[in-house]
Amino acid sequence: MPQSNQQGHRRILNKHFEGLKNHLSQQQSRIRANGRLRVSFGIENAFTTPDEQYANQFVKQARKLTSLKAEEWVELAETLRSIAHSLISISAKSERGLHLASLIQSTSLRAILITLLKVQLDTIPDVESHIVLLANRINDVWQTSKTETNLVDFARNDELQAPLSAIFPEYDITDPRKNPLCWILPGFETAWRINLRMLLELQFNAGNDRPKWRETMIAFMRKPTKAQFEDRQTSEVSAKDLVAEALRLYPPTKRIYRAFEWEEDGDTKLDTFAADVEECHLSNEIWGLDALRYNPLRWKTLTDAQKEAYLPFGGAPYECPAKAVFGPRMIGLVVGATLEAMQRKGSWRSSGMDMFRGERLMNDRASYEEMYLRLVTATTHS
Repeated sequence: MPQSNQQGHRRILNKHFEGLKNHLSQQQSRIRANGRLRVSFGIENAFTTPDEQYANQFVKQARKLTSLKAEEWVELAETLRSIAHSLISISAKSERGLHLASLIQSTSLRAILITLLKVQLDTIPDVESHIVLLANRINDVWQTSKTETNLVDFARNDELQAPLSAIFPEYDITDPRKNPLCWILPGFETAWRINLRMLLELQFNAGNDRPKWRETMIAFMRKPTKAQFEDRQTSEVSAKDLVAEALRLYPPTKRIYRAFEWEEDGDTKLDTFAADVEECHLSNEIWGLDALRYNPLRWKTLTDAQKEAYLPFGGAPYECPAKAVFGPRMIGLVVGATLEAMQRKGSWRSSGMDMFRGERLMNDRASYEEMYLRLVTATTHS
């Protein structure tokens, strides 16, 4: 049952809904709604464990891993920049062109592997094929975990285990707490989709005739500091504004589910309710008549209602540790690196360019996964 009222969504996250008293703890309420993830991916993390102490330890470790030092941001930016240039250079020579979804998935996954799991990717043979395969398998399993009745247990999913083992040969991936997917899934599965849509907005849609927006993202990638991320002096908007608007228009998590158990007429009832993040983000009453358009200018001045309705990283008591810094800046780096690499190669077009009319892009999972871009005008230094 989705809950779309802009005040009601936070009550669901805090164990309250239409006067019901939830007998489940916050953690129990959360993990019952995520049970499929534990089966399909073989993971035990803060989203799936019944052990509240372990959940707290996991979150504490997540905060530590996502607290990058200044020099680490610079190093990460250079790595992603190099990766994007390399992959786009290869794709530019392909007859089919640039498969944008694969590029974004690969870059987004690499960012998570480097930062959260400290993987030395250059030491792994044929690493790119393993990364592409792992990204595809994660995406496939995620979709089936949401729609299929008969789930494939991770222990029997050789297609998912194979690329994971190739990248993590020393890990016991059958141990739910040691499975690298515990860290990969929360960061990658949501990030690549928002990265893809933000890139499309800036390159082809709302930002098509606003080159300064693209320049702002590239400038942040080249100088990944807090000051640069928030700078509005050299452009009408900051990189932070551009990312925030993408997160609003294309929330990585459309709905946040919580299980409820309560007493009614002497019986114990059990149901799952959903806080409808997407509806909160797209409400005309809250965001104005242009709520369905990408407009980063709105972030110069926010109302209290807009601040309350903005939930791209969830809400209390389980807000994502990456909310304040790591998440938004990571999006900025991936998008900025990709924009620069595409720009250096020349002009790109898709056979479906008529789909970009300044309106909100499609936000269902499969949208744009089959999109290929072709290099139509090469630059002299490409």
